[in-house]
Amino acid sequence: MIETGALFEIAVEGSGEDKGMPEFDAWRHEIGALAEILEAIDEQIHSKAVITWRLADLHHSTPTIALRPEWDADFGHKPADAVMNIWFSAVTDLRRGRDPEALGARALEAVRKALRPIGNSLRLVNLSYEGLADVLDVHVAAALSSIKFKTEVAEEDWEGSLDELNLHNDNRTFRLYPAVSRRWITCEFTKEQESLVRDNLQNKVSVSGEAIYRPKEMIPHRIRVKHIERLDGGEIEPLDKFTHMYSATETADIFERLFERRNGW
Repeated sequence: MIETGALFEIAVEGSGEDKGMPEFDAWRHEIGALAEILEAIDEQIHSKAVITWRLADLHHSTPTIALRPEWDADFGHKPADAVMNIWFSAVTDLRRGRDPEALGARALEAVRKALRPIGNSLRLVNLSYEGLADVLDVHVAAALSSIKFKTEVAEEDWEGSLDELNLHNDNRTFRLYPAVSRRWITCEFTKEQESLVRDNLQNKVSVSGEAIYRPKEMIPHRIRVKHIERLDGGEIEPLDKFTHMYSATETADIFERLFERRNGW
């Protein structure tokens, strides 16, 4: 059985004389960035995205779309309300020049993406959800550039599948896919570690190093790799099977233990 929530409305205004008619590329960019924000917050607080957003309405005088959230009725509470409360609180923090600590690294990067067109091809974006309303405008964009965003670092070990090696411009990284989340952790390594990384591509490994978190994240978004160890068992399941391998109850228990671990720093 599926439950639905209130409409989330997004109204985009273009700049200059055509403020009611934004450029299509800018409109598409903005809607895409907002979709990334919603998904990132959803995944951050529920370990994986549980909300499906459906296009429910369109208005044309000022280009506006209305999205209706849907989720499995067995979930137990209204996940869209939790996502929206974090999002609108984050916009308020940004406007006041404060770090929106509830936003993880992926959500924060999507916010930066959403604010890039503001003051250029776009004048502003009006947002509303039930009794919540705010706007992305030049004031929010300007405040973003002056905020010092917090991160926390801890020496940790993480297990997962090593994949997607990147050597572009000497920026050596790979993705580690932990079993507790469908999102990857970006791992930075040195030139001296390159052969070891190549030898362990698509294998299950243990990675130790400096794990970097945003204040409310349960899983690090980045690890500065010190050691890599291949785990027993040889080839692992394909990545799409490796992620989501735990039930909702098991995942909740894992995240509760992660919270206790993080809260004890």
